[in-house]
Amino acid sequence: MFRGWKWTVAFGAAGAAFVLLLSAWRNPLDTTLLRSVIAFAAFTAVAHAARYVLTTFLETKPGSPADGGGNQSRGRLVDVTVSDEGASLTRMIQQQWLASKPAEKPKDAAEGQHDAEKAEFKPLEPKRLTTLDRLDPQKIAGAIRHMTDEEGR
Repeated sequence: MFRGWKWTVAFGAAGAAFVLLLSAWRNPLDTTLLRSVIAFAAFTAVAHAARYVLTTFLETKPGSPADGGGNQSRGRLVDVTVSDEGASLTRMIQQQWLASKPAEKPKDAAEGQHDAEKAEFKPLEPKRLTTLDRLDPQKIAGAIRHMTDEEGR
């Protein structure tokens, strides 16, 4: 557990030096040194905790499946595989699309295939928006006055 103590202490020393540099300009020497010691302890604790967590979860243990070991890890590891259902999904989407498409009966099978390849672009034809050609200037001025009165409140 204490194999990498040099890195942990180095991280703590770097944190203490950082706090020392930030604190030295505005605080007396004793306050700066106290904060640096506290920062060293805090950074060392954080580095030690991070190292412990990483080695616990990332280190391979003897008897693990990576080593080809026995059944010691049985019930602890989950091996999930997802089957490839791409072909069945594609088939299902095509069936739904064909069911929603209006039925057309081509005269000849070859001609029908040729027509499907030559499908032309047909733009959408939305409903026309109505515009007011004759607007009363008095109504427009009243609406603007009403809007400016509401903004002033």
